[in-house]
Amino acid sequence: MKIIIFGGSFDPIHNQHKEIMLQAYEQLKADMLLIVPAYCSPLKKRQLTNSLHRIKMINLVISKYPWMKLETCEVDRQGISYTIDTVISLQEKYGFNHQYYIIVGSDQTNNLHRWHKYCDFKN
Repeated sequence: MKIIIFGGSFDPIHNQHKEIMLQAYEQLKADMLLIVPAYCSPLKKRQLTNSLHRIKMINLVISKYPWMKLETCEVDRQGISYTIDTVISLQEKYGFNHQYYIIVGSDQTNNLHRWHKYCDFKN
């Protein structure tokens, strides 16, 4: 099974997010796309909109796509969540024997080296 993980603040979720999700799903011929809103981002300085409002907006966008699933593990954890911990948590939930892909926002492409345990993603 191919599973895409798309994390971010989604503050707010918008048409470009949706387009990215649709294209990634089609190009990878994925089985599932998990949307993971952050509770707070360790690399962003600004305060995010209340997570419950962001979750409602995400649910409105994904309601027409049965292969899109909201995952609230970072919101449920509260505080700072690192991507590596989220990926491990999702692998524990969905299984380690799947192919996982991570969508990274363009605002993060130049910051990947600053991610917690970034080297673990290379292996």
